Amino acid sequence: MQTEIHEIMQSIVVQPKDKKEFLFITEILKRLEIKTKVLTMEDREDIGLGLAIEAGMKSRNVSKTSILKALEQ
Repeated sequence: MQTEIHEIMQSIVVQPKDKKEFLFITEILKRLEIKTKVLTMEDREDIGLGLAIEAGMKSRNVSKTSILKALEQ
């Protein structure tokens, strides 16, 4: 069975429990020649805000408190 290219264009996010595990995982991925990107805190916040916006788009009502809380992060 051959994998089509659009199936490969997916991502995973891994959150190691400590620096030792981070270095271990990144070394394995490097040896397997798997492209990696370390997310900055800003990247993570952007993803979180995007997910919150997406969830809000599916809802008719969004409270002022939830909007302000999302913006504070």
